[in-house]
Amino acid sequence: MSKLEKNKWVRSNREATILRSFIEEWRPDSLGYPRLNQLSDLPADNKIKSQVEKKLPIWCLIEHTKTGLDREGSSFSLFPTKEDAEIAMRPNGTSFDEEETLKPQGSEFRVGALSPATLISASGMRGEPPYELIYEALHGAGVYENYGTSRLIFDWLGDDGCDWLKTEYGENWECVAILEYCTVHFPSSALVTLAARIMVADFVSNNGFDAGFASRELIMLASGSEEVAILATKTRKKAGEAGARASRERRLRNLELLMQQIEQLSDAVGFFSEERIVEQALEKTVEKQKDFPKSQKTHADYGTALRSEEPFKSRYEAVLRKNT
Repeated sequence: MSKLEKNKWVRSNREATILRSFIEEWRPDSLGYPRLNQLSDLPADNKIKSQVEKKLPIWCLIEHTKTGLDREGSSFSLFPTKEDAEIAMRPNGTSFDEEETLKPQGSEFRVGALSPATLISASGMRGEPPYELIYEALHGAGVYENYGTSRLIFDWLGDDGCDWLKTEYGENWECVAILEYCTVHFPSSALVTLAARIMVADFVSNNGFDAGFASRELIMLASGSEEVAILATKTRKKAGEAGARASRERRLRNLELLMQQIEQLSDAVGFFSEERIVEQALEKTVEKQKDFPKSQKTHADYGTALRSEEPFKSRYEAVLRKNT
């Protein structure tokens, strides 16, 4: 055993595993095709910049991974050619440090060039709270119904209570109402109370620190310790399947909302690019649905799903590619 492996303070404690991956061509009119100002000055991005400047296709490697007992996640990497993407593709079952791809080559400090992992943290781009788990907790406790506030909450507040919270907290007052109900009825460490606390931090107080702290606590408490949870995985399989169904339902709901917005913009086809129409649909969906994901990564994932998964693929092509 090496010295690095013995030192618990510096060794790797979590590894990710490749579940499946695929390569997709992104054209200039594709959802997710980057703008020049979204690319860094790293050597790898310079090759992408050349393609983007010339409005040439690029290639996206999409990997679905699982880290420890976390829920399945996905990430994508961009390449100037299909061959480059194929070289980078790792076989299913490959295990690696969860942020291996964000590390620089070599260990020397480079003046003027931070590693991607540090840059992401320093620029505040570490992502959004775990909303799939949050909504599962809210629904499981009965304070949410069909991704909206339960009638139970409104009845508990009464008309005067609703009016007062609207006046005090504005358009996102229902988040405060749910947290107050959970605080009064459940322990502070209950999963639903933590979920409600994250909603308030994210949508009402804009407290990123509290949202992040509570998110990590929610994830840890929901999964249990690694050792105990691994032993209990088989007996909790059915519960996991129920959670997966809730996650899929939320994803399908979001895709349906986005597809409806695209269909409402069908008259713009021919006057605006496919990319601009999809961007406009995303903007309208985010504006109308306060709980709709806001991250570029999730938007890109949704764009891939609309173009490749039924029943959305045929509807997408009927609107945006009807003249091709």
